[in-house]
Amino acid sequence: MSKQNIHQNVVDHYSGEFTRLYSAENGELSARRQAALAEFQSLGLPTAKQEDWRNLDLAPLSAAYEVALPSAELDYFDDLDFKYLPRTPRLVFVNGHFTAELSDLSLLPEGVTVNSQTYLLNTNPDQVNLEQPTGGSDNPFELLNRALFNSGASVEIAPDQPEPVNLQLIFITKPGAEQQTYQIRNLVRIGANSRLNLIEQYIGITDHIYFNNVVTDVHVAENGSFNCIKIQGEAPQGVQLSTTTIDQQANSTSRSLAVSLDGRLIRNNLKLNLLGEGAHGELNGLYLGRGEHLVDNHTLIDHAVPNCTSAEMYKGILDDKARAIFNGKIVVRPDAQKTDANQINRNLLLSDKARVHTNPQLEIYADDVKCSHGSTTGELNPDALFYLQSRGISATAAQALMINGFANEVLDTISDEASHELLSNLVDDWFNAREENN
Repeated sequence: MSKQNIHQNVVDHYSGEFTRLYSAENGELSARRQAALAEFQSLGLPTAKQEDWRNLDLAPLSAAYEVALPSAELDYFDDLDFKYLPRTPRLVFVNGHFTAELSDLSLLPEGVTVNSQTYLLNTNPDQVNLEQPTGGSDNPFELLNRALFNSGASVEIAPDQPEPVNLQLIFITKPGAEQQTYQIRNLVRIGANSRLNLIEQYIGITDHIYFNNVVTDVHVAENGSFNCIKIQGEAPQGVQLSTTTIDQQANSTSRSLAVSLDGRLIRNNLKLNLLGEGAHGELNGLYLGRGEHLVDNHTLIDHAVPNCTSAEMYKGILDDKARAIFNGKIVVRPDAQKTDANQINRNLLLSDKARVHTNPQLEIYADDVKCSHGSTTGELNPDALFYLQSRGISATAAQALMINGFANEVLDTISDEASHELLSNLVDDWFNAREENN
């Protein structure tokens, strides 16, 4: 069977899943779901001929997964091992099901409304937001999510909150049926002059093949602030495709850090829209690959108006036969004078079989700007290793020092001590597992 026929069969499969799950729905939400499905059917699955998908192994994304419904029938509490920040409000989802017993919203201040999307779908579907992201979408998996989603979180922060709001969203995948997909949609709205510190964590503890299709839309109003840490620790056979859009208004700030630790395939689509003058955005990432892990980061920073600044730093460490892709684009629109933007991608290869494809890009249509980008890929410096060993440090310890130093440049962008410690411990666990397997 040709790839074209296989892809059409998968599109037909998801169309059947839509009929199975949502044929009885009606109203505005149903109409928007159906419109998204029609766009998905028209667009089809991506192919290697498309530039944005060219270097990616599309097989894990081109399979027919059964859409999992959030279910309370599973035993959630045996052997759950996840790390969270103590005394931080949190929502915990297990296999797409919001789990109140593991969640804690008691410390949320007034003016902050947090709900599971499942709750809103069941009680007040008119409150569910299915707007297209700014600039529209040509991503078939975002369209698929819009048509099929049944899980995720809705976060609304009223204007003028006196203190920063801290929140964790934790998504755990446990053993369930083979080859299921969890369609997760998160919506975050931050009012003017309010601040949110968000940790979004994904944990896979199953040997099954599964697919987390995650869409997160963030809206930051004037003078608002959004700090986000995304931790991707999927199971060895887990697949995650994450699509995040951040819209910023005047004088707002955002700082986003994506840390990819494990999973068969991780694909991050991240778009930052600077829509109001004086906005500042930062995109940072650390991806660690081993085995045959594949991690793909596609970022786009869109400077749409004058007097905005952005900074981007992504670093990767790859071992064994792991592969990584970094495709980062900065666009400066014709009216976006006085833009200041910089981008860097650095990669460290620990094996001669590891591979990385890196493609930093600038598209500048204004003349009064300050923009830069660059990329480096290399191995551990043998002279530096020799120097450390000559000072009595073992070869293993010398490698660990250099690798940690490389990673810490990204982790040190985190100012919160508890969050920094959480991430440092998770990265240490990854390094320790690597040493045990060598």
